Amino acid sequence: MKSARRVVLVGAGRAGLGLASALRRAGVPVAGVVTRRKALPRAHRRLLPAGAILHDMHEAAARGDIMVLCVPDEAIAACARRLLTVPMRGKVVLHTSGARGASVLAPLRRRGAAVGSMHPLTVFPPPGRALPDLRGALFVLDGDPGALRAAGSLARALGGRTLRLSEKRRAAYHLAAALAANGLVALIDAAVTVAAQRAGIPPRLSCSALVRLARAALAALDHDPPHRALTGPVARGDEATLRRHLEVLRAAEPGTREIYSALSCRAVTLARGDGRLNARQAAALRALLGCSKRRAAPRRVRSV
Repeated sequence: MKSARRVVLVGAGRAGLGLASALRRAGVPVAGVVTRRKALPRAHRRLLPAGAILHDMHEAAARGDIMVLCVPDEAIAACARRLLTVPMRGKVVLHTSGARGASVLAPLRRRGAAVGSMHPLTVFPPPGRALPDLRGALFVLDGDPGALRAAGSLARALGGRTLRLSEKRRAAYHLAAALAANGLVALIDAAVTVAAQRAGIPPRLSCSALVRLARAALAALDHDPPHRALTGPVARGDEATLRRHLEVLRAAEPGTREIYSALSCRAVTLARGDGRLNARQAAALRALLGCSKRRAAPRRVRSV
């Protein structure tokens, strides 16, 4: 990053410390990280330059040209209010929420700041366990022109790609992100539970093996769209195997059968749309799985 604008991050959780360490490695000046904690663990402190731990928002604003609020959604407005008594002319204030747009920071415009949002579409590991790699990550931006320029510069320094998305579309975007990341974790947990309780496989072993399997499935999606990457009994029209699955699920914990049926119904739609199932096969699988009446297969989204 050619600009020498100093960055201060507010929040010393996964996102704050992860971005701080990634920005430092990219050569971006990190002037501080604001935290309410009196002391950070040594593994966390090693991610930051000497003297970078701050506790006062006024000092943070004095140090930084760009302030990035890495706090929970419900705390963003409170952070913005704490900055209303600070001279902010010429500064940029961003937040990293995926679900919120720039409007939550609008009061800071009265203090002369450019405001915006910069959401990195990634999962930050626990601080000190692994260094985040943001190369190729999508950064979703919103806000004032000056804030967009600053956020885009930070994203490019980290090797990321950028997309401008209006605030009215943020809830849908964040829903998609939650399904892909949080939903995947919950799905793996359900699979591990079935493997442990119904197949007798030790949880640690089943988790490791199933995560490896999931990685292979995700790798296929790097090259092919979902309707082509789909494998398994639904894609083959294997009604007998699905019946055995459903029999096992009779004794599974509540909710697991519903998860399986919902995802399998989605898989039927994918396989039918790809031509791997004919109309008769698809109807038989939908009846077996208890799929609700569905419209025609959704229009495929082109990969980019």
